[in-house]
Amino acid sequence: MYLSESNIVEIEDVPFPNIPPDWDKDDVADLADEVLTKIQIANDASFIVINGEMNFVFSFVSFAIRRGIRCFTATTERISEDKKNKDGETVKESIVKFVRLREYLNE
Repeated sequence: MYLSESNIVEIEDVPFPNIPPDWDKDDVADLADEVLTKIQIANDASFIVINGEMNFVFSFVSFAIRRGIRCFTATTERISEDKKNKDGETVKESIVKFVRLREYLNE
């Protein structure tokens, strides 16, 4: 599914939270629910585009879908090339191109 510019009224970028690596699934789920609630209070969002730490995204998308909010991920194409710098070290150069939005399964 594609969303055209005519479908998008306003986009708000919400910074992705820092998720400590020692948190368990319940800590992550609680944070996902808290962030989603803040987004819902501040906006009348009918869809959300989300990428990030996998456990957080899973919890966030699960909660959002239960609340009737459609969730999408941005898909990209990564073009990488290895090059030698002036010191002879191999450096990877990458270009990341946005391709489309892909909707999360909502079943």
